Amino acid sequence: MQTLFFKRNLFMVLGALSFILTGCDDKQAAQTLDKSKAESQSQGKIYKVAVTSTTPPFAFMDEKGTSIGMDIDILNEIAKVEGFKVQYFSTSWDGMFESIDKKDADIAVSGISYKDERKAKYGLSNSYYFNPSAMVYLTDKNNYQTIADLTGKKVAGRLSANGKSFLYAKKISGDQAVFDKTPYLIFRAVIKENADAAIYDQPVLRYIAKKFPQYKVNVVPLEKEDDPTTQTVIVTSKSNPELLNKINDGIQKLQQQNKLAEIEKKWIN
Repeated sequence: MQTLFFKRNLFMVLGALSFILTGCDDKQAAQTLDKSKAESQSQGKIYKVAVTSTTPPFAFMDEKGTSIGMDIDILNEIAKVEGFKVQYFSTSWDGMFESIDKKDADIAVSGISYKDERKAKYGLSNSYYFNPSAMVYLTDKNNYQTIADLTGKKVAGRLSANGKSFLYAKKISGDQAVFDKTPYLIFRAVIKENADAAIYDQPVLRYIAKKFPQYKVNVVPLEKEDDPTTQTVIVTSKSNPELLNKINDGIQKLQQQNKLAEIEKKWIN
C-alpha cells in the first residue's frame, strides 16, 4: 500500500513539475517569438525619402532614372547599420519639405544645410558634411585666397534671389555680376573667362571641377566649420524622434568606420 501510495504521489509531483516546466517553456518561447517578430518588423520598416534630381553630387538621377549621389550612398549605409529600408522619390527642392509636412515622406536629403528656422520646424540630424560657400577660379589667371581678393572683380553667382551665391556675387560685383541658372553655367563662365571667379557650394564646385580635369581651377572655401549654416543635415518630421535617433546613431557609426570619408572620396576628388 505504502509503495502504491508513494508511486501515485510521485507521478502527481512529476506531472505537476512537467506542467510547470512546459508552461515556462511555452511562455519563454512566446516571449522569444514576440521579440523576433518585433525585430523582424523593425528590420523590415521602409521609410520614404524625398530627394531632388538636380543637386549633384548630393542627389541626382542616372540615365535610368535611379536616384544616385553622395547623400543617397550615405543614407543607404545608415539604413544598413540601423536595420531599416529606404524608398526614394524625386521632387523639387520645396517639394521635399512639403512632403515632410504632408507626411508623404519620412526623410528628406539633398545637400540640405542647417538653418535655425528649419530646426524650429523639423527634426534635423547631426551634421555629416561640411558644406561652405566657396569660390572657384582659373589658377593660371588668378590667385585668390580670401573674399577680399575679389573686390573689383567680376563674380558669377547662381540666379536665386535669397541664395548665398547670388548675395555674394551681388555684394562683390554689383551690376557687373554674372548670373546664371545652374552651378555648371556659372562654372562655365569662369573657364570661358566671362567671370573672374564663381561662388557656390564647395562640394558642388569640386564635383564639377572633377568632371573637367582639363581646366586647372582652385576651389577655396569662404566660410568656416563653426558657422552652423555650413553643416549638412538630414531632415525628418519633428513627430518622429525615434527615426531621428536612428539616423544620428547611424551617422556616428559611419564616422567611426570612416565610411563618410570613403563616400566623399568616391564622389569628390
